[in-house]
Amino acid sequence: MDTVLYVMREGAVIRRRSESLLVMDAEDKLLMEVESRRLVCVCVLSSVQVTTQALVELLTRKVPVSIFTQSGELLGGLSPVPSGNGALRLAQYEKERDPVFALERAREVVTAKIHNQGQVLREYLYERGRDERVHEVARELDRLATESGAADTMPRLRGLEGAAARQYWSVFGRLLRVDWVRFTGRVARPATDPVNAALSFGYSLLTHRLGSLCGAIGLDPYVGFLHEMAPNRPSLALDLIEPFRAPVVDRFVLSRFNRRIFRPEHFVRLDGGETRFRRESLEIFFREWEVALHRIQAPRHFQAQVEAMRSLFLGNRSKLFPWRWSAR
Repeated sequence: MDTVLYVMREGAVIRRRSESLLVMDAEDKLLMEVESRRLVCVCVLSSVQVTTQALVELLTRKVPVSIFTQSGELLGGLSPVPSGNGALRLAQYEKERDPVFALERAREVVTAKIHNQGQVLREYLYERGRDERVHEVARELDRLATESGAADTMPRLRGLEGAAARQYWSVFGRLLRVDWVRFTGRVARPATDPVNAALSFGYSLLTHRLGSLCGAIGLDPYVGFLHEMAPNRPSLALDLIEPFRAPVVDRFVLSRFNRRIFRPEHFVRLDGGETRFRRESLEIFFREWEVALHRIQAPRHFQAQVEAMRSLFLGNRSKLFPWRWSAR
């Protein structure tokens, strides 16, 4: 099984021994050992040391290293030399400038995203029984998904995507079964409550994962078709994560709050009103995150989506067919 190594222990050190990585604590006690050939990504706190020998081993095996701040924000990372597939990138840039291609791909992505949002709501209805408001929104999402598939302009498509988001988030709080946290709507920057903090963190990890996969096969993660290009915005990665947001991140967040795995003491509220995970709680988040990803075989779907995007740019297929998740 592909493995992501998370090291959130302050003062820890990652060293190389033969073809394995050793994680040591601040007192040089062995915490874990993992074969480097099994790794697909390494995520560390900014206070964790990674020796040069360990970095060489990771980069040789094309394993990216992501560095997070103490508050859990992605600071940056170290990636292997990108694939030198110039022909692929030229094809990508040419397709991105084609308005017909861009609209077709954006329609596929948005339609799948709205479909998957509706499936998350239907999973709740299957498990909890009748809820007229949630049922009403699920039906409205069906309608918006159909309209998205026929949208004839990008502004029209983005308007439908926004309408679906407003409907979806208006009932998302009803899916929570804990009384210590309230969710009144999606607030991204900054997150003002624990649920939004967990959602934002999950989306950040998802974007980084898809962006790394794009770079590894030679795609430019900063040139997309739905999200407009802007400095430091990985537009293609953001395009590709859209169908995965609801079934991967949203369901993960709901289940971990509803099962009382995420608790009040795992979060801190800053003076400006922003809510974040406490540093010591990040190990819990990452542990549960990997379990959730592998339970629905998400890494396999991530790879398949990126490979499909490459084939599409090269003219080897006519449609992207974004991942559609089903509650049943």
